[in-house]
Amino acid sequence: MKWLATLTTLGLLGLALPAQAQGPTLVPAALRNIAPAGAVRGETVRFTFDGVNVKDASRVVFDDPAITGTPAPGGSRNQAVVTAVIGAGARVGVHRAYLVTPLGTTGSITFYVGAWPQIAEKEPNDTAPRMETAALPATFTGSLGSIGDVDHFSFGARAGEELVFEVVASAVRSRLASVLTLLDASGKVLAESQASAGRPDALLGYKFGAEGVYTIRIRDFENASGGDVTYRLNVGPFSHADSVFPLGFRRGEGTVRLQGFNLGDEPVKVVGDQAGWGASATIRETPKGPLVSPVRVAVGEEPEVLEGDGPNDTPAAAQSVTAPVTINGRIAANGKPDHDYFRFTARKGQKLLLEVQARRLGSPLDSVIEVLDAAGTKVERATLRCVAETAMTLNDRDSATGALRLLAWNDLAINDFIYVRGEVIQIRQLPLGPDEDVRFRTFRGQRTTFLDTTASGHAVNTPVYKVQIHPPGRQFPPNGMPVFRLYHVNDDGGPLYGKDSRLTFVPPADGEYVVRIGDVRGQQSERHAYRLTIREPRPDFRLSLSPEHPNVPVGSSVPVAVSIDRLDGFDGPVEVRLEGLPEGITATSTVIEASEADASFLLTAAAGAKPGPTDCPLRVVGRAQSDTGEIVRTLEPDGGRRVVTVLPRADLTLTTKQPKITIAPGTQQYIDVAITRENGFAGRVPVDVKNLPFGVRILDVGLNGVLITESGTSRRFALWCEPWVQPLRRTVYATVRTETESPASTEVGTPLLLEVLPAAGAVQAAK
Repeated sequence: MKWLATLTTLGLLGLALPAQAQGPTLVPAALRNIAPAGAVRGETVRFTFDGVNVKDASRVVFDDPAITGTPAPGGSRNQAVVTAVIGAGARVGVHRAYLVTPLGTTGSITFYVGAWPQIAEKEPNDTAPRMETAALPATFTGSLGSIGDVDHFSFGARAGEELVFEVVASAVRSRLASVLTLLDASGKVLAESQASAGRPDALLGYKFGAEGVYTIRIRDFENASGGDVTYRLNVGPFSHADSVFPLGFRRGEGTVRLQGFNLGDEPVKVVGDQAGWGASATIRETPKGPLVSPVRVAVGEEPEVLEGDGPNDTPAAAQSVTAPVTINGRIAANGKPDHDYFRFTARKGQKLLLEVQARRLGSPLDSVIEVLDAAGTKVERATLRCVAETAMTLNDRDSATGALRLLAWNDLAINDFIYVRGEVIQIRQLPLGPDEDVRFRTFRGQRTTFLDTTASGHAVNTPVYKVQIHPPGRQFPPNGMPVFRLYHVNDDGGPLYGKDSRLTFVPPADGEYVVRIGDVRGQQSERHAYRLTIREPRPDFRLSLSPEHPNVPVGSSVPVAVSIDRLDGFDGPVEVRLEGLPEGITATSTVIEASEADASFLLTAAAGAKPGPTDCPLRVVGRAQSDTGEIVRTLEPDGGRRVVTVLPRADLTLTTKQPKITIAPGTQQYIDVAITRENGFAGRVPVDVKNLPFGVRILDVGLNGVLITESGTSRRFALWCEPWVQPLRRTVYATVRTETESPASTEVGTPLLLEVLPAAGAVQAAK
């Protein structure tokens, strides 16, 4: 321990020891949790917001005007206390709140508002408690504190009484995968429900046959436990709808029938004035009272018909409909596998969209649709000729992942189409080394498929083929590899559709065609309802902004992302700009390229910008051209306002030697960036370039990306341009950031003009 004594002596003598690296001083505010995670309307509650740098929050913003609150002054660095009044008129259900602080506006966090007395669990309650039964309705609250923990609550019920048991967990950040079990006084299981893909929290309804004392048991499906395995369990004679039919109506006013508990027999009238992709109306009230869980129904634009009473379970018996149309039907139990068939007339070359709405509206149907000719024969869509073969290796992959590990990729190139066990996907990036995956086009984190094929899981050693896409019916000389013929069939429509089916059909000839719809698993019941729409596409798009409430250090620029949902086959470029910025804040415009899913702005706070938050009507405006003319879509802020906060000076400033980067296809060019460290910051600095067009990417990327080390102030790295990239001029943004414990970004950037030359200029640019 001589070295320890030496260090102690040096310290006592006042000799200087090497100082530790100074961490970042600008750490934006962020939220991680709120406690309690629920409240009762009509009460005043003290919320504790946990996060990063939330001290001295000036304001709390709730998503319901019936909920108001005031942050207490001061507080600790990572906690803010808010006294909130939950008004008697507050909506029952999940709500959101965020904080406005001197160090930025946080993202929102969820909590639940109920309408019934809360009863906290009392351990031990691993078995049916021997205590007085709880008065209903009530909300039981608790947590599963140890592995295998289960909680029980007893209550009384009358003969003929209908009670509903609703778990609220996942929506308020609990890890609970809930399972509810209803027991009678002898311990006999009467009913059970668990979380599922369609409903993340368990919900159970039951009609009691006899008066008595009963018990509801709650547990985790995988025996998870801990302080974040919490629940709120609402129990009472609530109105709850298990199903609704039809699942929607044409714009205006419609009538639907609900099935479930405490609903009565009267139909419910619904009004919906807005139609279009994803348009819906929400049912919150019934003649018997409010629903414990609101029901959403679709609002359509096409004429609507009901599935007929007669049999339509063969192509010959297909029900005739006239497109455009929305068909409301059920895959109902009849003792045998059920498919519904509908006959329609179409013209050669007429582009039609066939879309199912079912799972998105609460139906358990996992639909699959297929288009047949008038005789019930499959209609070929495309022929795939295989020209190279490899296989999957390393491990199995699910239906969502955007990367597959392949044995070899020497015959593959970016933009090649790949066929793997039923799905067609497109290469986005090839590996730079032997321990990397081939990456494919994705959207919202899920692998994108083409030609309406359906993504599925793939096992190790599954064959993988590079394919050429040809018109249907083509024949080829043998090349030792298979030829795949695709038909007009779809199971899952993709990230915007989930388990609902969607396909595009271009008739090869004038005539009649038949669409078949069923459940891919063969399931059927009166609850397996669907809306099947046949119409011509209406290309459109929707925009979203991230972060919703930007934070900009004074005198700096930060990247802000805009994302797009492409609807009905719209695939063109979109010009996007920000409007309604506060004084002292400016923004670049940007373009979301054709086929791409996002782009970036650069938001700048002038050196003299007023510090602190400013409410403003910041909105995103996108313009594009389609076959039907100009499309203009505006993303307005919720509640009419966003908060833009000017933060203190950033820990980094960034400069580049090259304000313009000129690059030719098939070549690389270097970027030199330099940083000035402020406020004593001495940590490592990740470097990136935002807004690059597809086909232009950063090279020299290590395990942690491009970095400026703790002792460095500059870095050179290369941009590579694929040979097929077309000429363009585009503003991109070199960025650097500090690494903090806050999930909020600390990235600052500077604009660069990127020019991709025509391919003929490659030789000259490479010199």
